[in-house]
Amino acid sequence: MLCGIYPFHLKERILFFISKFAKNKYMQGILKHFFIFLRGMGMGTADIIPGVSGGTIAFITGIYDKLVETVNRFDHRAVKLFFRGQFSSFFKHINWKFLLPLLLGVATAIITLASIISSLLDTHRIYLWGFFFGLIAASALVIMQQIKSWHLFRFALLFAGVLFAFLITTYNLFTLPEGNFYLFVSGLFAIVAMILPGVSGSYILLLMGKYEEVIGIVSSLSDSLKEILSGLRRFDFLHIAQSFGSIPWVQLILFASGCIIGLISFAKMLNWLLKKFYYSTMSVLTGFLIGSLNLVWPWKHTISWRESSDGSLKPLQESNILPNTLNLETLYVFLLALVGFLLVYFINRIAGSKKI
Repeated sequence: MLCGIYPFHLKERILFFISKFAKNKYMQGILKHFFIFLRGMGMGTADIIPGVSGGTIAFITGIYDKLVETVNRFDHRAVKLFFRGQFSSFFKHINWKFLLPLLLGVATAIITLASIISSLLDTHRIYLWGFFFGLIAASALVIMQQIKSWHLFRFALLFAGVLFAFLITTYNLFTLPEGNFYLFVSGLFAIVAMILPGVSGSYILLLMGKYEEVIGIVSSLSDSLKEILSGLRRFDFLHIAQSFGSIPWVQLILFASGCIIGLISFAKMLNWLLKKFYYSTMSVLTGFLIGSLNLVWPWKHTISWRESSDGSLKPLQESNILPNTLNLETLYVFLLALVGFLLVYFINRIAGSKKI
């Protein structure tokens, strides 16, 4: 009998503490910000994977409207408040209680995953490209399904998007050369894509030939932060200083600056474009995704090589080829492509097919 009563009392006690916890305003605030942080982690995870949109994750988790509203608060009034030294009003205006935990979540996810993806690009490139191929193919299908009616003009826009993307990816017309300035430019465009549902910022970086470089920079930052924490635990200040100095500050600041300026300058314009010409914009985006699938085709033959900034050889010109044999590697690539496809498809099914 006691065995039957004890769990009942334990359950009641747990429910009692949960109810008291939930009624505490201080704890409610902590929980609220923690859940915003978790949503940010979801967005950061999506933003680092080509084909998956951080904006879609924001929509699924119910914060997209608030995100757009917060982005739009970075206006002339925010600039005036900041330069007048009215920091309390500035932070209130930009909705920092929402923005800070969200950005911390995004940064945590990106820094955590960057090292993993950087390693996979070096060791299992063909499998990663297979996964990305599935992600982008599903993104094209999902965006196409959002277009309620098709007519000649939208088909023309779709075809134009396919042709444009195919040409720039085949002939490297959109690929940016190496150099710190182009990191700034890539950040300018990638951040805009990251906040729009259905558009992947990492995909834009991939298209510009900057995905691996940016992943490498973030991976270096992640490794340096780990070393700094290790030095703090040992009170080894020399090791901390060395680790701090190993962070690629110039590249990091330039890319971040591009992201900030792009967010403030172009986000409003693109958001307006989606609101006013939603289906036409989606038609072009769908074509853009379809036409660029050759960029992440897993099986490639390297025609020429280039030397990167760290001295390693990277493919400069590649041509797509068919797999020679149906072996385990080929099957794994197809399986990962299917996993990527289903991942995007079901994420967007959760979000629903309604217009954002």
